Amino acid sequence: MIKGYGVHLDLDRLGLGLRAHVSLRPQLRSARNAQTLRGRLLAMGHVLSCVHVTGENCYELTIAVRDAQHLEQVIEHLSEMGDTTTGVVLSEPVHPRDVDIAVWLLPED
Repeated sequence: MIKGYGVHLDLDRLGLGLRAHVSLRPQLRSARNAQTLRGRLLAMGHVLSCVHVTGENCYELTIAVRDAQHLEQVIEHLSEMGDTTTGVVLSEPVHPRDVDIAVWLLPED
């Protein structure tokens, strides 16, 4: 079932060639603070996605920045919201466009 469609931006050509995954553990955790966090993340820019997860860190973010110096600035801004752990994306061996979900739905022999 198709839910929608979208544009795939070339982040490198937009000058945002460095991506990172940031685990964020907010200082305050509640439903109301989740909405505040959402608003702050959208307002700051550079956040491509944010998912709420189980475990020690409440949120996993994917961000796009220009370079290491810009990454440091964004992490400092995120650190105002809580504790962070960051991993820089080196490559993406499997991209969502590569996945053939139809194969998952085929009956197994």
